[in-house]
Amino acid sequence: MTMQKLTQYLSNIGYADLCSSFFPGAPRLSNWLNVRDNITDPVLRRFYRLLLINEAVDDSDFLPEEMACLTPFIAKQVIRHEHGQLKAQNMSLLVVMGNWLLFETPNPNPKVYYGDDSFGLLSRLRPQMNGATLDLCAGPGVQSIYSAAKASRVVSVEINPVSAAIAEINRELNQLDHWDIRVGDLYHALQPDESFDHIVCNPPLLPFPDDIEYPFVGHGGHDGWAVSWQVLDGLPHHLNDGGLAQIIGTTLSDGIEPIIMERLRQWARATQMDCHLSLIAQHPLKPGCEYFDGLIFSAAAMGAAHPNQLTERFEQFLAEFHVSMLVSHVLSVHPGRGKVMVTDFFHESRGSSGLWYI
Repeated sequence: MTMQKLTQYLSNIGYADLCSSFFPGAPRLSNWLNVRDNITDPVLRRFYRLLLINEAVDDSDFLPEEMACLTPFIAKQVIRHEHGQLKAQNMSLLVVMGNWLLFETPNPNPKVYYGDDSFGLLSRLRPQMNGATLDLCAGPGVQSIYSAAKASRVVSVEINPVSAAIAEINRELNQLDHWDIRVGDLYHALQPDESFDHIVCNPPLLPFPDDIEYPFVGHGGHDGWAVSWQVLDGLPHHLNDGGLAQIIGTTLSDGIEPIIMERLRQWARATQMDCHLSLIAQHPLKPGCEYFDGLIFSAAAMGAAHPNQLTERFEQFLAEFHVSMLVSHVLSVHPGRGKVMVTDFFHESRGSSGLWYI
């Protein structure tokens, strides 16, 4: 039985329509659970429980032909079949902008990540028709899947082999034979002469003290750009003339200018790359504010320290850099004359709604 039999069956029973009814820019287990009582069809309900909200379901609930459809997921250990039950291994299957996406069910410390920022970049992608796209920090491959609709060649690079293995399943689910998936550290996974028309990256992007443990998929170093700087350093060699790079991220600010600006200007001048930095939103970083408390919660979930200790250390960290705001942004880069243009969409009078949209 093939993956295509599974996706066709899921489409026929309404699973794809169910998934498409959730806003893809905010994947939340709580949202998926909210519709539990609305799903009265027994066929849709058992697949919803198994593949979306990660519940164990008795194998006797499934028809023989349904068990046959699930065989590929069982063979690849996405689903465990034991003791008369089927249970997904902390994985959820969603439909994002018409494409199938398997990823880790949202939790405080995911290893196979799809989240708000993933969609924030996805909705902005501009792959070149019949061009070559490089997807760095690819995770389960949502950017690669979307880019493959236009690009004739897609290469994704992911440092976590588990994420890369899930990306391979997503490649099969979406029948994409021109998508090359590699395990490695950014450009080290490429041949020296490989170049691309489109390079995209959703890196670990949250600014946090380097000396405090934080979820791997989110820790962006003291300025949020620890990985982004490495991505920029490789662009002059791997981005074709006329090409475009797109990187999503966050950084810190004193409320006037992001702390990465001087270094970005220096890099642009040195490489003759033109940059357009779109500042989407600013949020205060102090105890009691949403994003401050969220950062502390995620670090505390790692067992790094008590929340009170983390709060004290983070306040000290912000004071050291004379910053008080979290700034979300999208960076577009192309070969040019070394100019940096900044468009700041934030205004105090209207505030911000989330991180990635105005």
